[in-house]
Amino acid sequence: MLLKRPIESIELMKRSLSLLIVALLCAACNGNNGTTTIPSGTFTVTGNVTGTGTPANAGPSMKVSGWLPTWTGQKGKDSIIDNTGQGLDESNPFWYGLKSDGTMKVASQARDAQFMAQIWAAGGEVIPTIHDVADKVATATVLASPTLRDKIVQEILTEVDTYNYDGFDIDFEHVKTSNNQSFHIFLKDLSDGLHARNKILSIAIPGKRRDAQWAGYDYDAVGPLVDRFKIMTYGYSGPWSTRAGPIAPTTYIEQVLAYTLPKVAASKIYIGIPFYGYDWPSDGSKIKSVTWSTVQSRIAKSTGGVSFHPSFEEATFEYTEAGVTHEVWFQDERSIAAKCALVHKYKVAGIAIWAIGYGGDSFWRTIETARAPQTAP
Repeated sequence: MLLKRPIESIELMKRSLSLLIVALLCAACNGNNGTTTIPSGTFTVTGNVTGTGTPANAGPSMKVSGWLPTWTGQKGKDSIIDNTGQGLDESNPFWYGLKSDGTMKVASQARDAQFMAQIWAAGGEVIPTIHDVADKVATATVLASPTLRDKIVQEILTEVDTYNYDGFDIDFEHVKTSNNQSFHIFLKDLSDGLHARNKILSIAIPGKRRDAQWAGYDYDAVGPLVDRFKIMTYGYSGPWSTRAGPIAPTTYIEQVLAYTLPKVAASKIYIGIPFYGYDWPSDGSKIKSVTWSTVQSRIAKSTGGVSFHPSFEEATFEYTEAGVTHEVWFQDERSIAAKCALVHKYKVAGIAIWAIGYGGDSFWRTIETARAPQTAP
């Protein structure tokens, strides 16, 4: 959920002219001796950041975050601007990569002041992601060295201080059991640094149904260290699968939640939702990911039409091209709605989307409907 925190000086809010005006107006209306309460969607209430989340009755009943890969270009940025404040609360641009020397590789699109100002003006948060996707050995190298761990923590904090990000998101996908204790130390040090600045620590973490899965990621240890616990509950089927199947079936997501909820506060948990699908050719050639727009062109080639699996709650169809039969599994409005319904069923914080720029406009309308305040039974 959106964390709440005090603002010691209105000078901290000088991100954009629009936010400054909002802050001054709020200060004038509240008469609160310089402690300004900003409307929901940016900084909100008073009290120290403890990582416990916002009360369930504050604002929309479902929080929404989304990762923005650099390769989605202007389309992804436009989607964020169009939906922030309506279907989207938090943006996680893929601006930073971890390097083995304890520094960050900074994307050319990073630190975009105009882009950030637009998000903040719409009431959203900017919490960039640092990932290890491009360097499979960087995580092990950095975690093994206290010096390098401290170096990357300080680099992240410097970026937060310089660009006034709302926090930082960690997407380290190569943590092993051999270095997970060092990973916990890294998270604790970073958490302390961010919380001292009244900022948020977010993490993307693999979905688990039992301890032995993704054994390097100890939910019991990681949960208390972070404010937002975003489970990558997608990738159930993909290029690694022996056969075609759903990307994030609700049956699987519920199994992951059953494992997670006894270990992590529900108010921190975000369910990962895919905006993509996969296309499996029957001749054994490369399995490819597909976006919403790609799916639409391939549905036109299908003679049987789209079906919706009643248990997995995902859409699928077949088509033939150049004599090869293809089976496609993908998300549509029904599958997005079914996943959002799990947020309310299990009373978790919200959803985390992979990835902004992959889905259709109708997905956002579905999310807006799903996050409308819920009436207590």
